[in-house]
Amino acid sequence: MVVEPGSLKLPVFPAKNDGGGLANDENAGSDVVMDLATGSVELTDVVGRYYTSIHGWDSPGVLSVGQVQKLFLDDLTGAHGALVLRAEPGSAFGAGVSPSKKGRIRAFAVSYAEAAQDPTADASAQGAKATDVFVGHEPALEADDAAGAVRDLLSLLAYQHPVMLELDDSMTALRAAVEPLLESGKARQAGADTLIVSD
Repeated sequence: MVVEPGSLKLPVFPAKNDGGGLANDENAGSDVVMDLATGSVELTDVVGRYYTSIHGWDSPGVLSVGQVQKLFLDDLTGAHGALVLRAEPGSAFGAGVSPSKKGRIRAFAVSYAEAAQDPTADASAQGAKATDVFVGHEPALEADDAAGAVRDLLSLLAYQHPVMLELDDSMTALRAAVEPLLESGKARQAGADTLIVSD
């Protein structure tokens, strides 16, 4: 599926308190939307558990950190960046004290490098090429929370550029975000349907 730019309304993040009791809109969302290295153990863990959770019909079993890296996050896969949406960080000492830990990952997106482009092709057409992205979420999230997190992250990814992603029936949170876009013409199918039949 290809999601067209600006298809989803951007999320509104609460203003960040600057420590002096004043809210600062400039850094709103900086505690929850973060770039993450594709080699991150935290990212590897959630990607592996998500992949296993959506493939219950053909379970790969428990994937090791190395297997997840090799399948989804290694340089050889083309993975070159990751963006995560975290839960709001909380402080163990109350609302007036800055949290010392980051919030837990709610949703993730791993982008993959494009294949080498034809140097004779029209540059403007190349600029519109959709970025290939693997989007998922923390599998322990409630269905509504997972759908909201995936939708918010997808809206950030597709704010200015088209995004291409794989979608199947088991990806319920992603389907909740993309299916209304398909109906309204703000997303389109880019490849053929694949039907998998199991005994």
